[in-house]
Amino acid sequence: MRRSLPLLLTAALALPLASACDAGTAAETADRKPAGQASPATNGIDRLPADQILERARKAMLATGSVHIRGRLKDGKDPVYEMDLRVAGSRASAGSLTEPPGKTLQLIRIRDTVYIKANKKFLTAEAGADAARVLAGKYMKTTSSSKDFADIAALTSLPKIIGELLKPDGAVSKGRLERVNGRLSLPLTDGTGGKLYVSAEGEPYLVRLDSSATDRLEFLDYNVPVKVTAPPKRLVVNVP
Repeated sequence: MRRSLPLLLTAALALPLASACDAGTAAETADRKPAGQASPATNGIDRLPADQILERARKAMLATGSVHIRGRLKDGKDPVYEMDLRVAGSRASAGSLTEPPGKTLQLIRIRDTVYIKANKKFLTAEAGADAARVLAGKYMKTTSSSKDFADIAALTSLPKIIGELLKPDGAVSKGRLERVNGRLSLPLTDGTGGKLYVSAEGEPYLVRLDSSATDRLEFLDYNVPVKVTAPPKRLVVNVP
């Protein structure tokens, strides 16, 4: 059975520490200071076990006002998908998901209401020509609790995204401090060749997820307000 874009994206988000971390061969940060004491200019995560770093990152991500998640995902042999989302908790989000060459979904979330706009290429490929004629240029209006749209609605909720990203798979270890996107960051690793970077400056936010040669998510623009507006009613189609 052919899998839909929402399911593919949800599966890709479920990769992380399973696919987002390299094996425990990376050396721990060298330090002779007493256990629990932070290195200079860090927030202290470099002196914590990996599981505690994950928990701190989880709490920081859930407490942030907003984040811009941008990057690319690949699920098995399927094409690479481009993601560009700004998410503020479960209150508001806006952005797009694209499968080259040109299949695009636009997403808007306002509290529990989710608007989904698929372009003609996406509709034709996934739902057929009749659906494309009816829905092209329109926003499907649904809710975050809809069973039919649960997978795609999950991508508009930061708690659900983070719940998937921070699921470890097996033992997780930490590597050496390094600069990523201009921030001093600590990589967490498992055994698959990828890395999950956590900021060692300020709040322990996620900085970057590298899960393979083609998968990368960047976490940017923390606490920048996410401005969302409901589409015009004439362009809205109610769906279950």
